[in-house]
Amino acid sequence: MAVVTSGNETIVRYSRGLVGLYYGLVVVSGAMSLLLFAVAFGMSTDQRSWKDKMWSVGSWAIGGLSFGLATIRLYTMGRACADTWIAIGPDGVRLRLPKSDGELLVAGKEKHLKWNEIRNLSFERNMGKRVCRFTAGEYIYTLNQNNCPSPEIVARLFAERKGVVLNAPEASV
Repeated sequence: MAVVTSGNETIVRYSRGLVGLYYGLVVVSGAMSLLLFAVAFGMSTDQRSWKDKMWSVGSWAIGGLSFGLATIRLYTMGRACADTWIAIGPDGVRLRLPKSDGELLVAGKEKHLKWNEIRNLSFERNMGKRVCRFTAGEYIYTLNQNNCPSPEIVARLFAERKGVVLNAPEASV
């Protein structure tokens, strides 16, 4: 998680190290997939009958397919982390959070919220889970470890800008 100040905005985003780790794992997983498919192809050119080599070729190909699917999953997760951020400024909040598209995480559209739209701010920490909730318009935003770099820092920055105390009766104003 990184907190960056740019002009009059404070931006909370995932660290470049985490995003780089995802992309590094994409390269390793992709290379493993190609290697396993190459081994499967090499095994298929063996002089034995297909009945004798079917299981070995199939198992190497399934391994290659598994690493190929892991590569796609790691790429989408890294991309979602790279495109996720929350910018807190004097006029309001700009945010881009990941959304689930079936099983894949993809970056959603950028949303702009004015400070007067944001209400019912709360932060909960229990059993290792950290959740920041707030209402804007008719929608309740729930920021947690899966869709926000740091729900705790975002909640604290929101509370500072709105001038409320978290988890107090005034926070729901």
